[in-house]
Amino acid sequence: MTSQELCLDYYQTTDSIAVKLSANDILGTSPWAVETRRRVEQIAKHRYSVLITGPPGSGKRFLAGILHALSPRGAKPLVPVDCSRLGEQSFASQLFGHEEGAFAGLAGAALGSFRAADGGSLFLGQVERLPLTFQPLLLDAIKSGEVHPLGAKRPVRVDVRLICSSLCDLQKEIQSQRLIPDLYAQLDAVSLPTVALRERIEDIAPLAEYFLSVTAEDYGEVPRKLSDGALKKLKRHPWPGNIAELRTALERAAVLAYGDELAAADFDFLEGERGA
Repeated sequence: MTSQELCLDYYQTTDSIAVKLSANDILGTSPWAVETRRRVEQIAKHRYSVLITGPPGSGKRFLAGILHALSPRGAKPLVPVDCSRLGEQSFASQLFGHEEGAFAGLAGAALGSFRAADGGSLFLGQVERLPLTFQPLLLDAIKSGEVHPLGAKRPVRVDVRLICSSLCDLQKEIQSQRLIPDLYAQLDAVSLPTVALRERIEDIAPLAEYFLSVTAEDYGEVPRKLSDGALKKLKRHPWPGNIAELRTALERAAVLAYGDELAAADFDFLEGERGA
């Protein structure tokens, strides 16, 4: 997977990501973009766990990719796990692995995400969705630096850096008794927030230029430009889906429009514009 593909691919889960990104891949001139470019370079140097927060589509997994790439672990895998898809029956197997014969009717062994990320980073997306029943197992693995694959006779030593993301305030999850306080303390050594696109509208122009150039490359075309009216329309839209929605809207307009320049009318499918 290339740097360009990861910039585009915020949420699709793959088995392993090991690409070279830089802080300059965080596009824009907004205060958030400027500050985040500075912070990721500093945070990446250390081994501390990082908690990335923010709304859906705002680029949390993308920032995880940059943190990993800038870290001393950048040559090793970054393994993403979508915690919202971890059921109570599959939690231990998917994270810690299992030996052959650990489950009736299941052939072969599984490495598990922790061992797959050994020497690299493990990205736990939507960490607030971790089943409460198994949070102590994760906490033990973090504290001990060991995992116990199902069916194994002894634990296995692992060396991973945890990067997590959350859509909500984990302090409230603790208050609601959906998250173990000690686990939160382990996950949130350093916090890195993302923001909604409507809070960084000055970044829409460079983001749009980037997405349009990628779309043009995919189709072997010359990149389209945005008219002043189109850019104003994009800046008025509230973007509930954030950067992911912006990317989709630009791809749709570029594919369906005629001419070298996208006009405001090419984005009439957008709804819910804010006032000018």
